[in-house]
Amino acid sequence: MDFNLNGTFDENERVTANVTTSGNGNVVLQWTVPQSRKAYSTYVRLRYFGAIDDATKSTGNALYGEVEDHRIYILTPVITNPMLKNQGI
Repeated sequence: MDFNLNGTFDENERVTANVTTSGNGNVVLQWTVPQSRKAYSTYVRLRYFGAIDDATKSTGNALYGEVEDHRIYILTPVITNPMLKNQGI
């Protein structure tokens, strides 16, 4: 996920997970969103692959798989007003 908006999927922006053939095909990916984030749109690149060599590349072809880019929206942290019960600002 390109958190810093530099147009590159940097090493510290990457997470990986294994999909087993005996499972249901669902995977959970979790990123640590920087505290300094601002509301903006960016992209997440998903690489599905079968060869370990494709796991270390954020660009180029996945020889035994697929590459997809998806636009996502990063939200700012919620600021609450203690004077208004259950209300955010």
